[in-house]
Amino acid sequence: MCGIDRRTRLGVIGGVGPAASADLYLRLVAAYRERADGDYPDLIMRSLPLPALLDHAFVTATEEPAHEAAVLRMLEDTVDLLTEAGATAVAVPCNTLHRYLPRLFAGRRIVGIDMIAATRQRIATAGYHRVLLLATSSTLRSGLYRSGDGVSFVHPAPELQALVEQLVHHCIEHPDRPAPETGLRRVLADAGPVDAVLLGCTDLTVLRDSSVFGVPVVDSLSCLVAAGCEHLSTPGDLQLAGPAARPEVSR
Repeated sequence: MCGIDRRTRLGVIGGVGPAASADLYLRLVAAYRERADGDYPDLIMRSLPLPALLDHAFVTATEEPAHEAAVLRMLEDTVDLLTEAGATAVAVPCNTLHRYLPRLFAGRRIVGIDMIAATRQRIATAGYHRVLLLATSSTLRSGLYRSGDGVSFVHPAPELQALVEQLVHHCIEHPDRPAPETGLRRVLADAGPVDAVLLGCTDLTVLRDSSVFGVPVVDSLSCLVAAGCEHLSTPGDLQLAGPAARPEVSR
């Protein structure tokens, strides 16, 4: 291990939520060590001190312009901190906050790893066409996962989306407790036949191995782990990094 010239350092904006951030860290370390003969990755994480009021607003899509401005300032300050610490890329383990990536990394020398693009690529590679999207109301409204390119994302009915929000809150507050399945079964039954279920909220990653779905599960956090490990395993230089790019999606 001595003498290795590591030129990639991954920054992580954690805390949204804490359990997903901790899971990302542990799985990144494990995935990298498997690829790097037991070496450890170069990681630095900053936990975003998101007030409970803002957290609730973004889960329920009740955020106001002032809330968005406050979160964007926090994100910009965090990217500045990670850049000064030598990070060559930044991972944000939160689907909802990915809508700010274009503004957050525009004109910067540091890149943002696009979890949405990695997840869409995973779905395309698997050949799934009709996918039930479980995510926060804010993510659903943002159109980050917009149907197109042969994939149709099915949203829960409005009266059932509240059950998904309750599930997200449960996973945030009690990640070590089994998630209630009654409401989830209602959402699944109402969606009709699907090829897969997309966990489009990283807090739901605790459900990635659940047998309740009965169809393949695409976990967005797992896709970010793979993308982050790929960055860490690729020699690079901060001076050569560019602003984050967003994938083209069908409208």
